[in-house]
Amino acid sequence: AVTQGSTTEASCPTAPRTANGGTAPVGAVNGGTPNGGKSLFTSNPILLPICKSCHQEIRGPYVGAQGRAWHAEHFLCSLCNGDLSEGFKEVEDKLYCGPCYFENFGEKCANCGKTCAGSVIQALGKTYHPEHFTCFDCGIVLKEGFNVDNGEPYCAGCHKNNMPLCAGCNQRIEGLSQWISALDKEWHNGCFTCGVCRAPLAGSSFYHDGQGKALCQVHARAASRMVA
Repeated sequence: AVTQGSTTEASCPTAPRTANGGTAPVGAVNGGTPNGGKSLFTSNPILLPICKSCHQEIRGPYVGAQGRAWHAEHFLCSLCNGDLSEGFKEVEDKLYCGPCYFENFGEKCANCGKTCAGSVIQALGKTYHPEHFTCFDCGIVLKEGFNVDNGEPYCAGCHKNNMPLCAGCNQRIEGLSQWISALDKEWHNGCFTCGVCRAPLAGSSFYHDGQGKALCQVHARAASRMVA
């Protein structure tokens, strides 16, 4: 919390003074002086606070925060010189108002590069303004979930369009489908079959006829006998 106060020379003397207005010499103790006179103040003066900014004694108005004190005129933002009575942030012994702190030290939006203040979205190890978390392809704001491809967010429609075509049925292979990559192509599991008898080949051995077709063991043997 930020507090305000004031010090005066009378309330915080730097040295005790005698009844006739002079300064008590060194050695005066227990409120007396070497010649027996009585001092107006104790011989143990109150220390004045030191300004955190200029490192000088504060005589007059001051601001206190976190166990430290500043001259009122020195309790300012290090960048804009704005008033800090409503709160501040501190970085490496420098004070900043809220706007200056977030502009220079706040997290940046991965989309627009500007500082994020208020609500944010954190996804894929990055931070975004909510309105800037968008599909990598079409730019629509992603509010109801998203898909990821090569580290970028996509809406459901664009993600589906980016999925490979099945070499068997020529339909898109959607994210939750089981599929196989073979013969330099992608196939739905159910579409990867023998090119002759259509026996399913996913998860089993197969042979290549040299013309882009997969063959089961039976028809691979038959094809080899025909070549022979």
